[in-house]
Amino acid sequence: MGFWNAVATDAAAYFELEETVTMEDRANIRWRFNFGDGNSVRGVNLMRVRDGKIVEALGYAKSPGQAAPLPEAAKT
Repeated sequence: MGFWNAVATDAAAYFELEETVTMEDRANIRWRFNFGDGNSVRGVNLMRVRDGKIVEALGYAKSPGQAAPLPEAAKT
């Protein structure tokens, strides 16, 4: 939880939506997470919705050979 709190409160970091594709009760959402000095990580979320609520959510990120660094607040 500390990681997501740090991501949400980092004023320099932001998500950029690249594409959303919906098919009946499913959605594929491609995004780019920008952080630090021009660094970014691309990823995708796969969602399934029932009765207007998310019932399944899978998220994947692609990074070039190493994991994205944690925001400073998440390391403590």
